[in-house]
Parts: sequence; C-alpha cells; structure tokens
Amino acid sequence: MSELPQGWATAHLEELTENPKQDIVDGPFGSNLKASEYVDVGIPIVRLQNIDRNRFLEKNIRCVTSLKADELSRHSFLSGDVIITKLGAPVGKACIVPTTLPRGVIVADVVRARVNERKALKEFVSYAINSPEVVSQINLEVKGSTRPRVNLGHIRALELPLPPLNEQRRIVAKLEELLGRVDASQQRLENIPVIIKRFRQSVLAAACSGRLTADWREEQAPLTRPAATLSRGERGNAPSPGASRHRLPKGEGKILPPLPEGEGRGEGEELPEGWEYSTISEHCLDSFYGPRFAKEEYAQVGIPTIRTTDFTEKGRIVLNNPPCIEIPQDKKAKFLLNKEDLLVTRTGSIGKMAIFREDYEALPSAYLIRFRFTKGISVDYVFHYLMSSKGQELLGLGATSVTQPNINAETIKALPIPLPPLPEQNEIVRRVEALFTLADQLEARYRTAKAHVDKLTQSILAKAFRGELVPQDPNDEPASVLLERIRAERPSPLPLSRRERGSRNNPRPPGEGGAKRRVRGVYAGGEEPLPLAAEPIVAYKAPTVGQAAFSSKNQPVPQRILAAMQPGRDYSRAEIISASDISDTEWTWAIRQLKEEGKVRQTGERRGARYNRKQE
Repeated sequence: MSELPQGWATAHLEELTENPKQDIVDGPFGSNLKASEYVDVGIPIVRLQNIDRNRFLEKNIRCVTSLKADELSRHSFLSGDVIITKLGAPVGKACIVPTTLPRGVIVADVVRARVNERKALKEFVSYAINSPEVVSQINLEVKGSTRPRVNLGHIRALELPLPPLNEQRRIVAKLEELLGRVDASQQRLENIPVIIKRFRQSVLAAACSGRLTADWREEQAPLTRPAATLSRGERGNAPSPGASRHRLPKGEGKILPPLPEGEGRGEGEELPEGWEYSTISEHCLDSFYGPRFAKEEYAQVGIPTIRTTDFTEKGRIVLNNPPCIEIPQDKKAKFLLNKEDLLVTRTGSIGKMAIFREDYEALPSAYLIRFRFTKGISVDYVFHYLMSSKGQELLGLGATSVTQPNINAETIKALPIPLPPLPEQNEIVRRVEALFTLADQLEARYRTAKAHVDKLTQSILAKAFRGELVPQDPNDEPASVLLERIRAERPSPLPLSRRERGSRNNPRPPGEGGAKRRVRGVYAGGEEPLPLAAEPIVAYKAPTVGQAAFSSKNQPVPQRILAAMQPGRDYSRAEIISASDISDTEWTWAIRQLKEEGKVRQTGERRGARYNRKQE
C-alpha cells in the first residue's frame, strides 16, 4: 500500500471485526440453498444482482421461509452489514445492507462483513473496499476468466487504509456529500438519451405532418407542384427491367385486410395545401424478397449478402463480415441491389431498415425485402416516414401494437403515406438530417459527459484514501494507537484441553455437543450466534424508561441529536452522528422517532439524504 498520511495505519479487514470467523462469512454451498427453495414472501435473500459499488440495488428480492433461514443462520445478515461480491466482473463490489432489510440470508457468492465500529465505521470500510487501491488488491487475487472469482480468505485479508475514527467520520460525511452530487448528475444524465429519442420522434412527426416546412411552403408557394398532379409515368407503375415480383412463401407473414373507406388513409386528418394521401404501392416500381441459398453455397469471397446486423440506427449499411455468394452474370440484374433501394427486415427485428447507397455489388439476405421506387418520390422521405411513430404504428410496431412475427411486402406497400410535392420532400429530408445531426452532436457530448462522471466516483475515493479529501486534526487519536488499545483489551485464550484440541479435527455442527473453546468463562468471539429468527432487529423506538442513555451528559439520544443541529441548516447523517457522539444503532431509532414527531425533516435519499431541524 502507498505511503499513508500521518496518524493513519493499515489493517486487514478481519482486524476490524470482533471475530473474523463469525463476522466475515460467505453464503451457503450451492446445494444448501437452491433456487427451487425461493419464495415470494419470507426472509429476504441478497444476491449478486443486488450489490453495486456503494449502492444496494433493492430489486428482484427473493425470499426463503423462516425455517430455511434458521438452518442458514451462519450465513445471515443484518441491516448495516457490509456485503461484498466474490464472483463476477468486476469482483469485489461492496455496499451496506439498507435499513429496509432488517435481516436475511446471503447466497454463496456474497460475503458479509460485520464491522466493529469501535475500530472503523462500516460506511468507511465499504468506501475503502470500493477504492481504486483496494480494487487493485482484489484483482491480483482473481481466479478464472469466464467466471472470475476471489476466495473468502482473500477478502478477510484485504489491507485497508485506516485513519483515526474522527477523521473517518469527516471523510464519510464528505464522501456522502460529493457522491450524492455524483449520483444526482448520473440520474440527470440518464434522462438525456430518452430526451434525444423523443426529440428525433418529434422531428419526424413534424416532418410528416407538414409542420416542419410550414415556413418553406409560404416562401415557395408559387413554385411548388402538388403531389396529386404527378403524371402516371412519374409515379411509375411498371416494374423495372430485370426485376420480378416475388410472392412471400406460403405461411410467412400476412397481408393486412383492406381498409374500410376513409380509414387509415388519413381522411379526416388535415394536410397542408399541395399534400395528398397516397399508398406506398403507387410509387413503388417493385419489391423483391432476398433469395435463400444452401449453406454450402456461401463462401468467403464473392458478392456480399447484406443482413439486418449490417444496418445502423440511422439507416446506413456497414458490412460486418458478411457471408458471400457467387452469382451468375445472367442473374445479377434480378438479385443485385441498386443505389436508393430501401431494405426492410421482414422477420426477427421487424421493421428495421436501411437505404443502399454503396459503390459495391451486394444482394439482400433472405430476411430482407428490397423496395425500388419511382423518380417522383424521395426514398429518404419514405424511410423517415416509416421510422416515425405513425409509420411504426402502421407497421404494427407501435407501443400499443401487438408485435407480428413477420411482415410482408404487400402489407408495406398497402400502407398510406402523406405525400408532399417532391421539392418539399427534399426540403423535409434536408431539415430532418440537419436536426438529426444536431441530435448526434448532443449524443456525443452526453457520452463524453457520462464517461467523465462515471470516473468521478473512483477519483473522489482515491483522493479520500490518500488523505487529501478532508483536513486532518492533530488532536485525533492515531489509528495505530486505537488498534493497539483494542488488541490489548482482547482477552487471551486459555490453553485448550486434549478433548478441545481434538474437536478442531472433528468439528460438529452447532447444537450437537462437542467441546467449546472457552475464553475466561465465555465462548470465544463473544456470545454464540443466535438463530436467524431470534437475531436482534433494530427497533424503531426510544429506549425504555430506566435504560441508560449513551451520553456523557446523560441526555436522551434524540435530545443529543437535536442539540447538535442548528435550526434552518442541513446536515448529513455522518455529521450528526459525529457531533452527537452516538452509535449507528442509536441513530436508526432516534432519527425515525424525531421524524415521526415532526422535529426533524429529511430531504433526499441514500447518500444524498440531508436532515434539517424544524423551528420550535
């Protein structure tokens, strides 16, 4: 470990507990807790998916029965325990069990550590395990590539930097403040992709309703030619040379039933002057289903077959090691793509599409439909319309639609489309692409900001554990002195009898007899662990009458909390605990009582929580 600040010491994780064998444990062996034993209501189980760095993810919580939990009492947890992952990528994520889970059981690949808070704050220990230097320690001990893991012994032996207790409190308070801001920034950033997606859909909706080009129409009114005045030749009803109309193989897809008069073609929806409702078939020269080939016909060289996986979200084509095929010269006109052909996925990722504008020869794969249009319509306009919310709904892909297993060419060609004159189509495409370029730039800035914010937590933790985050107080008792004093207070074990030494080689399950190792009249490590059902649970009530208050001034704990707070000022949890000199257990019930009595108001959650004393 790097050089420590003055007054700091190093300690193994096991040194920060009362009894490492009982206080740092992993979950039961797999056969002792099977998924088939999970129930929806009962004693909660903590799994890998519930643990993130410095954050407990309270989702998909499963349970076991109280009887099963009692059997697994050695692998129990209480709220406030530190839990650590020892499997997965990355290994060694740590957080604290929230108060919403008073007790429960951990699974095999989770470690529970119960910290002795006379030595270290549990919040400090959790932050330390997630710090870059300790993460590096864990990574050196990882075994396995497909399922990386670290064993329990390495977790117990983790070397942690340990400042004086008072400095730990200051560090935790500062970390809660700074990381609360980081969390808030991350939550705001998470909204940006949703906003950008809505922006793009709003642009397409405005484009295909005429709102996007309303000002352009006013300027161009004398020059535009209504779509309805296009000649039959411009619409182009005849198939192109060398192309053929292919019907969908029997049983694949379905053609939508004919629409009743006035439905689905936009009648009743007001369109701008010069626009008309048409169908895609009126402007489609032909459609073509990508051909099927036998597996042995594909090769490493030849003409590439374009697949859905080669489509980008923006409708471009980027080849990704496509299979190739040799096409006879006399069939190229039938199979090969032309520039400006529209490709639509008909099964699987239904409705995903792209426009072919490449300079190489290529053909569509079997799950694509190729559409070729007349010169009187912009293929980009058709693409944008089909990608709009309205177009997706017509394709059966809207949020309220029932997804079809596949779709066919006739269904797509029968779709209605609001059609402006060709010059306005081109202007719409130009404006949509300009706005989408702006959205792309915002997306790039979002990715940069997200990458920066994602690194902030580790940067802050690294600074904290170099002793650079908060000022040091020379009056603080050095951590080394604290550790030595606690070690000196620990009772030395009495010599073991022959029978007791033998019990080490033949251990028996708890409760089935066997010698106990006694230390000056008590069991080693303090009292024996209670069954899970009988484990103490933090009670949300004040101490009973006659119970001694933990205070040099002999004040009740709630009064000490109020005395440490000035009205009108916000405090973090760590600041209040430090100022009032109370334990975490006392804090839990006392702050709840004060909130229920209306004397303290809480804002924010988790690390961002702040507490304010109300004016009396």
